[in-house]
Amino acid sequence: MITNQLVIIRPVKSGDQTILAELLSDRQTIKDSGIQLPDPDNKAAFQWALDTLVKKGNGLGLITERSSKCPAGIMSLVPTDKGLELGYLLGPAFRGRGLMTSAVKLLLEHLGQRTEAVLVTASTSPNNLASQRVLQRAGFQCLPVRNNEQEHCWQWLTQKN
Repeated sequence: MITNQLVIIRPVKSGDQTILAELLSDRQTIKDSGIQLPDPDNKAAFQWALDTLVKKGNGLGLITERSSKCPAGIMSLVPTDKGLELGYLLGPAFRGRGLMTSAVKLLLEHLGQRTEAVLVTASTSPNNLASQRVLQRAGFQCLPVRNNEQEHCWQWLTQKN
């Protein structure tokens, strides 16, 4: 678990399916995040996807707003051949308060404490300006648009201590 003044980030654990279901039930949030999930109306498939997320973990963390103790979002760090891929989403009720920027900065500070340098990448859709601002404020640099021109790619490199 890591924490700062605004957020607490902890690994997703068994029993978090209900929290995840609430965070992942908003269709616009899912669309904005780029996560591929079954339609929440298909309850069996959606529940299977949630169970799989919790079981595999895949670097999935639960973001809690520190002041209210309410689950606000999720983030993941997935290993790639070049480093780590960052993904995140924030529930609609928690947007516009700096929580995701705070969570991303906290995660990067935690990674920066490692002895080796690590490359972290993140992708955003061209129209998701809020997510692009999160990454800019956290110190990511925008790279040229990927071949499919459907997303912007961002990267951040830890500094060796």
